[in-house]
Amino acid sequence: MFTCFCLVSCIPQERGHKQLGGNAAAAHLALMVAMVVLAGLWLCQPCQEELYLCRLQSAGVGITYALFASQLIVAHMCKEPFLPPLWAMGLMALAIINKALHIVDPLKLTLGLDVFLLLGYLHYVVVVINQICGHLGIYCLTIKPKEA
Repeated sequence: MFTCFCLVSCIPQERGHKQLGGNAAAAHLALMVAMVVLAGLWLCQPCQEELYLCRLQSAGVGITYALFASQLIVAHMCKEPFLPPLWAMGLMALAIINKALHIVDPLKLTLGLDVFLLLGYLHYVVVVINQICGHLGIYCLTIKPKEA
């Protein structure tokens, strides 16, 4: 039903159980800590030089956290291995590097990253909703065809 690529693969005897074991739980916690550290580094850099930059950074962190948390919840509820949104964490790292080195205008880059993060999150949500509705045989984002 829910397809994901495995970063922390399930041991065969643990598949189908919500309790995935200590190693998987430690890996999930480490990835969550890494995401929070990246978010903290992105947010702690001063942003008074650009109007709205702080708000855009906060929005990017919020979208990344929402994506991370929703993927974790769905993976656990569907009893699937969890792969965090590494691409989103990579975008945060890119923003941190850019803000330190001033390669591109931070406001424009942050706005672009936020748009990309939002589109990625919406894509994930629509795919999961369609997969769950397809599995349950219900209609959520489509209209039921009229029977003849």
